[in-house]
Parts: sequence; C-alpha cells; structure tokens
Amino acid sequence: MLCPVCEAASAPFRVVEGFAYFKCAGCGILHLPPDILRDIDAGKPLRTYEVEYWDTEMHAAGQRAAGPGMARLCEAIFLASTPVRAVLDIGTGPGVLLDHMARLMPHAGPALHGVELFPPPERWRTTSPNYHIGTLDSLAPMTFEAGLCMEVIEHLTPRMVANLLRALAAVASEGSCFLFNTGLTPFVENEDPAYLDPLGRGHITIWTVEAMARLAAPYGLTASPLPGRSWAFIIEKAPRPMAFEHRIYHPLPENLAFLSGGDAVDSLPSLLARSGLAWFFFADMAASRTAWAQSLDRELAAARKTILPWWAGGGRRPSE
Repeated sequence: MLCPVCEAASAPFRVVEGFAYFKCAGCGILHLPPDILRDIDAGKPLRTYEVEYWDTEMHAAGQRAAGPGMARLCEAIFLASTPVRAVLDIGTGPGVLLDHMARLMPHAGPALHGVELFPPPERWRTTSPNYHIGTLDSLAPMTFEAGLCMEVIEHLTPRMVANLLRALAAVASEGSCFLFNTGLTPFVENEDPAYLDPLGRGHITIWTVEAMARLAAPYGLTASPLPGRSWAFIIEKAPRPMAFEHRIYHPLPENLAFLSGGDAVDSLPSLLARSGLAWFFFADMAASRTAWAQSLDRELAAARKTILPWWAGGGRRPSE
C-alpha cells in the first residue's frame, strides 16, 4: 500500500466502522485504500452533507464559532506577515463565525468573509452579505491576508486538499497566514482515537504537517506546526523570515490595530489572538521537563553501573 501523498509504504493502522486505515511510514497520514479514495474523488462520498448532517452538526458548529473559532481566527490575523485587510473563513458551514466575529470586531465587519461548498438549509445560515456559496476558486479576484479553516480537511481526500491549496494560493496575498484546525495523526494516536470517524462525522483522512507541506509546496505555500498543538498548524504565503518564537512576540502593529479597531492593544480580540502563547509556553515547558527527565535518567543509569557492582560485592571497594 502506497501513501497517496508521498508514495512511501503504508502499513495497516486500524479498522474503523468497517474501513481499513493505513499509516504512511513517510509523511505519517492516516488514509483509506486507493480504490475508496478514487470513489470519493469521483463523487461517491462515504456520507453526504445534507439536512441530516446539519441536524447533528449545528450545535457543535455553534460552539466552535462562539469560542475557539474566534480565538484561532484572531491568532491567524496576529501571525500574518503583512497588514490584514480581508479575512476568510474556509468551510464556514452556516457562517456562524462571521456573526460572532462581526459582534466581536464591528469595525472589521466588511472585511470578514466565509465560503462554503455544502451549505446547510437557508434557515440556519448567517445573513452576512459576505457569505459565499461555492469553492475558493469562485472568490477570485478577491484576496485575503488571514483566515481559518476549522474542522474541514479531515473530511477531504488528498486530491481534494491539493485542489483546496491550489485555490488558496490564488486568493492568498503575499505574507498571508491561514490557521488550519484539525486533529493530526499524533492527536488520534495519543489523545482522541474516536476522531477518526468516517461515517459519523465524515472524518476520512487524518493529516500531518509534513504531508500538508508536501502538498502546499508546489503552490508556493508553506506549512508549519503550532508548538504545543497536535490539532492545528498554519499555511502561509511568503512568511516573515524569523523564528516562530520571535514572531509571536513581534506582531505587525497594523494587525494589532486591525484586531482592536485602533483602540488599546489589550482589546478582547487582541487577547484572544495571544491565547496561542499559552500553547507555546506549554510546549516549551514540556520540552524542558522532558529534557530534565532524560538527563536525570542518564545520571541514574550511570550511577547504577557504579553502585550496583559495589553493593553486590558486599560494599567493598574494587581494590579490597
């Protein structure tokens, strides 16, 4: 079995809801067999996204939009390497996030856009004039400097994601930053195995940052991890050439002004944007503690080599 992204060998991973999944030894994604992926690409999805899906999904979509969605969209604005003028929610669903963001940042309402290929029934949708039904391609010639793609790509095949990235490159401004929220392979392996859910929630592919980087590179995009998070990464076009740690402490002043409406930097959107710092500190602290534990383990191992032979010899020194 070859990986549909990097063509490295893939080994059996798990059978979920009757579907055999494989893990790539190269880029690490969890994927379905090629014949099933071809059927999905040909228009035969494992599940459809119609009224029944939205009946069960609306509550979760509302919860995401009311909290983490706003924080992560603000974070993408915060990390952008160019002044943000227009923002895009990719796969916006009912567009609830547009409504929440417009209340949070009323000064930025006209700059907030969302696009959805499989919209829910009209009664559930936002009334925002910037709610677009269609693909990313349909947004051209508009361009965007920041955006969010939340709980979308796990529903897509590698070919679909490649097409999404191609279209994103066409509407992404130089210096733009898009935050992708999705459970990655380490998240499924170590935190939430049930996230791999092809028939219930339609989660058919589990990604890694490396796999996304491979698909993004041909379109001039880069994929980078977000330290401390096994469920998010960023896609950028011509990012600032500096370490991530430096970037989170030195956002562009124009983007702080965009978040705050020109008022104090410690506005709520600015504070939400800085929530990513907590994850960075968590990752840094975890790495430090791991290094300390490994160092202690090495010291103990060295001590055992000295103390145990001495103890076994009755406590006498080797020369005695």
